[in-house]
Amino acid sequence: MTPAAREWGVTLLRLWIGFLILRLGVEGGARAFRSAEGLPSLLGLWSGSAQAMIDHAVIAILAVGGAGILVGIAVRLFAIFTAGAFAWLIWQAGGLRPEALTLDPVRTTLMVASVSFLLTGPGVLNLGRVFQKKR
Repeated sequence: MTPAAREWGVTLLRLWIGFLILRLGVEGGARAFRSAEGLPSLLGLWSGSAQAMIDHAVIAILAVGGAGILVGIAVRLFAIFTAGAFAWLIWQAGGLRPEALTLDPVRTTLMVASVSFLLTGPGVLNLGRVFQKKR
């Protein structure tokens, strides 16, 4: 396999995973606004509960991180944050048990994919190249 083929493989995977993470973030945001009856109620929830604040931070990280991964801007930075957010969600669902990773295979897969983007970078087709300095 040529290096160019590997880069395009990473690019296709990044586009799909970025879309899935963005979708989870947007759906989580829609649920949060529906249950909180809008922004004023949402801000009231933040003042009362650290858990609600963390939950809304995770939703924001997934939405913004998914969009960044999808378009290819600061992929490694967003990959760190999304991997941490998924690790938090997995830990909340199953604790520190090894079988917690199998309770929600979708979140586990998205966490592992985020870690892989941290290691490999964005691939070929990304907007981050537009903002890089010319050498």
